Amino acid sequence: MTSDYIMIRNAVLQSSPGCKFDVEFDAASFAHGQATKLQGMLQTLQGLMNSTPGFVVDAIFFDHWNQAFSQSKMAVSVVTLFIHDKMGLAIGGNIYGGSTPPYTDYIGLTTTHFQIANP
Repeated sequence: MTSDYIMIRNAVLQSSPGCKFDVEFDAASFAHGQATKLQGMLQTLQGLMNSTPGFVVDAIFFDHWNQAFSQSKMAVSVVTLFIHDKMGLAIGGNIYGGSTPPYTDYIGLTTTHFQIANP
């Protein structure tokens, strides 16, 4: 599967050299006490990135990102620090209303009814 990822990534970069690639996880697992399991999966991903030439990931994307943060702030904070500090990757996710978790680098909006408020 990593060879397929590398082949697709290389083909896309031929026509769009600035394109970034992410890996997606479901952040709902934070709410169910599986942050340790997720951290293990992230460590496995980091191992693949370190040991497989051409296997480059630019960011980690989470579905249900702000919902997970509202349910388990500590778990989301620990995983966010791991992704930023240990993996050196950007982090983002879907926002379903409410606030964006701290240290989020990018978001995906899932509604057409939103307002941007300046602090």
